[in-house]
Amino acid sequence: MSQRFIFQTLLQTLSTDFDIDRCVVITRTRDTETVWRISVQSEHQLQSQSYAQIPLTSFAGIPQVMLKTVLGCQGAIVINDLTDHHPFRGDPYWQSRSPRHLLCLPLTYDKQLLGAIYIEKQSSTPGDDPAAPHTPIPPWSNSQIRLIKGICCQAAISLKHLEAGTPQPTAHEVAIQGPSIKSSEPLTPTWTIPVRHLPCPNSEEFHAARTFQQLVENANDVIFMITIDGRFSYLSPKFQDMVGFAPQDYINKSFTHLTHPDDLPRMYRMLKLQLLKRQQNNEFEFRLRRQDGSYFWAAANNSAPLEDEYGNLIGFQGIIRDINTRKLAEQALQQAQARLHFLVATTPAIIHSISLKPDARDPGTHQISFISENVEAILGYQTSQFMGSLSNWAKRIHPQDRHHIFRLYCNTIRNQGECQAEYRLRNNLGTYQWLYSAMKVLVDANGVAIEAVGYTADITPRRLAEDRLIKTNEQLQISNSELARATRLKDEFLANMSHELRTPLNAILGISEAVLDEVYGPLSGQYRKSLKIIEQSGQHLLELINDILDLAKIEANKLAIKPSNTSLKYLCESSLSFVRQTAINKVIQLKHDGNYGEDYIYVDERRMRQVLINLLSNAVKFTPGGGCVELNTQYDAITKRFQFQIKDNGIGIAPDDLPQLFQPFIQIDSNLSRQFSGTGLGLTLVKRIVNLHNGTISVESTENSGSCFTVELPITPLRNPEVPQPSLEVWPPKVIHREAPLILLAEDNAMNIEILTDYLNAQGYQVLIAQNGLEAIEINCSKQPQLILMDIQMPQMDGLEATRQIRRDPSACGQVPIIALTALAMPGDADRCLKAGANDYLAKPVKLKQLATIVDQHLAACYC
Repeated sequence: MSQRFIFQTLLQTLSTDFDIDRCVVITRTRDTETVWRISVQSEHQLQSQSYAQIPLTSFAGIPQVMLKTVLGCQGAIVINDLTDHHPFRGDPYWQSRSPRHLLCLPLTYDKQLLGAIYIEKQSSTPGDDPAAPHTPIPPWSNSQIRLIKGICCQAAISLKHLEAGTPQPTAHEVAIQGPSIKSSEPLTPTWTIPVRHLPCPNSEEFHAARTFQQLVENANDVIFMITIDGRFSYLSPKFQDMVGFAPQDYINKSFTHLTHPDDLPRMYRMLKLQLLKRQQNNEFEFRLRRQDGSYFWAAANNSAPLEDEYGNLIGFQGIIRDINTRKLAEQALQQAQARLHFLVATTPAIIHSISLKPDARDPGTHQISFISENVEAILGYQTSQFMGSLSNWAKRIHPQDRHHIFRLYCNTIRNQGECQAEYRLRNNLGTYQWLYSAMKVLVDANGVAIEAVGYTADITPRRLAEDRLIKTNEQLQISNSELARATRLKDEFLANMSHELRTPLNAILGISEAVLDEVYGPLSGQYRKSLKIIEQSGQHLLELINDILDLAKIEANKLAIKPSNTSLKYLCESSLSFVRQTAINKVIQLKHDGNYGEDYIYVDERRMRQVLINLLSNAVKFTPGGGCVELNTQYDAITKRFQFQIKDNGIGIAPDDLPQLFQPFIQIDSNLSRQFSGTGLGLTLVKRIVNLHNGTISVESTENSGSCFTVELPITPLRNPEVPQPSLEVWPPKVIHREAPLILLAEDNAMNIEILTDYLNAQGYQVLIAQNGLEAIEINCSKQPQLILMDIQMPQMDGLEATRQIRRDPSACGQVPIIALTALAMPGDADRCLKAGANDYLAKPVKLKQLATIVDQHLAACYC
């Protein structure tokens, strides 16, 4: 069997059963697209046949527009009575031949397009006489169309088997496979346009049809037709843009190939309901599979059922819309709403919204449109008790807070801003709770305030804690005031104690020193020995007073160190010289390695000497005769730290007593306190002074074997490259006076007046006496002394005020040197004296030799 035989059989069948004037068969080979043209020029039968392979694009013997439409949609086009106004009349072929009745059908087999067949009939049949009238040709009937479809289907089957080289099917097989009218299988789904009478091109009906066609082809949604068994019979061009498959790829395929498996049960139920009720469904949302395997959300809407000419349901038509963007937005919105609902449900604050419509300027019209359910847990009210008028909330605000809150609310609405406030609101139990509210005004696109949203939190626990804290602070302020008063009283007590102790002590030490210096005449050996005991006891009592005052200063954080560049050699040797005589008396050997490592360190020389003297004195005190005390120094260049070590082989310290060693007023053994005198303050002062230098002190000791105290200090860079050498000037300096200088002594204590006057007279000075500040000012103006010794505590006018008034005198009397004398010796005394105008300061008890030195220095400056 050949193609020619198949075509001859096809033409013979058509010419026998139908009145056809012309027929063209188009086939498509595997390699190239070719056209088979069959032309019959006789009446009522296809007698003349010609075969030629001509490319479709260059073949003018067929209406190209109609043929391409059939090949594109694989459906049949039927045109009865092609008038001059038909839209297809613009085709060049129809303008040259003017056919009347047209039929174009696809040749398909198993969903594969093999070609097409074009058939036409003229409007009339001419006879032998050209002048004879033409006989009209009847249009295509439905039965003719069905028969021609069956014939074309059988021809397509034969062509397919010929192409595959398989045996031809029997008549029974053809009846089963082909869509003949006798077959029990449904017809092969095609898109048939039953145009029995097409409108004229300029008619309204024509324009409506053309508009409809353009809408279908250019629609953003997919227009589809589906059979009752769920197979697509038509898909518009948008299908390819939406899923990536060509429409013809899914003609005659079930929708299940593209639908997400999870959505199929719902789709089956929907189709079943449509088949039963024959009505359009509402929008059905499901997921479609793209060509790349991904799924997207789509919505299908079956607008109307499809029926054949007998009213039988053959399918549905509708549209498919891509709703993936909308669906993702809905899912995001749902997730956001779920998060918001979770936050509203779990947040400890009350979330609320106030509608400002219809008039944002009138608070009386404002409505609480939303309030979270936790209002019941926080305030005890149901949400319904607050919904509605804003007054439901406002009337429960504490009367003292209501006006302020109302004014703040109105200002915020008027300014379209934000606000926060703390206030009290009555809960359901009738008590008031402290609340914190924050609110923000929202506006529409026109800038009109439409809503106020915010939250309210219960801050009652915080406010109660703040109230307790305020009360605690008030109590603390009272306690601090009492503490300050107690501290002031303590300072006053120490000052008074210092004054009361130093005043008689000044007399004791002053007389002892004056007598020992033979101010009052020669002194025998026994008297000198007795006076030495008195002087030593007085010095011990002075040390006790000084230790107590120093500790008081440290405890009050009033002891400030004054570091300077200090010679290590001078610091160590001067400290050793202080205890050398005691060591000689006890036959104790003093050792010093002299290995300093550095020449100078930056420390408070006076306080650091106090540390070394205290440690050396303890070592000598607790070392039996014949023992040894060592002072060693060591510099670590890596850690930049300097060490003083004081070692002895004395009685040592028990391990249990080491923790108490630096506690004030504690001596670790009562027997020792009776055997060795002391206040128990020395090591406490040592530790505090070392701490002020950012250093440390440690001790290692073995009972009955000795102790080793280590003071470690950080090395601080020196402040000046030029370090002055310590003065080793021998007292008293030699001062040459032109005549006996006149000194004014302002003092109210008779004993002190007598001692100082006798001593100064013995040194060659003239002395004037003033017993209060007023007398001092008067004598200074009348007698004009060369120097004033001014006691600070005197009746009528104290020494500080007298000094100030003297300094206010613009004459030479106001320039006289003033040396302040005080028995207070408290923190700040020296500064107060110098600030008042004094040139120098001495604390009682005054050492007479030291006083003479300072007097001579100031007088020498006057004569320069």
